[in-house]
Amino acid sequence: ITPRGTEKSKVRRISQEVKRLKAIYKDLPEDKLILATRLIERAAFQLVTLEDLEEEVNRSGFLEAYQNGDKQTGIKQSAALQAYNSLYKNYQATLKELSTQLPEHRAASRLDAFIKANG
Repeated sequence: ITPRGTEKSKVRRISQEVKRLKAIYKDLPEDKLILATRLIERAAFQLVTLEDLEEEVNRSGFLEAYQNGDKQTGIKQSAALQAYNSLYKNYQATLKELSTQLPEHRAASRLDAFIKANG
């Protein structure tokens, strides 16, 4: 799902988010930066994918009909919403882990700014 455009657009959006996050963590010691970089890349992918899933949920709705066999039908949570909810939990865990990489005196202000920007 890439509602905002092509796969190239998604790669570009991820790259922009990686740049933005790396700016927050630019002053880390080299050993912490190596770990943080992998988390930054994961968080950027997760955020962009969440944005795409959010658009899909807004376009298609929260619910979808299903049919199992001839007689069982109903309404269930949409697959896009299920994926969004699962990925959102993982994204929050990634952000929490990233926040542990910042020195304590900077963690609060940088993390607060990040959370305000990303909801």
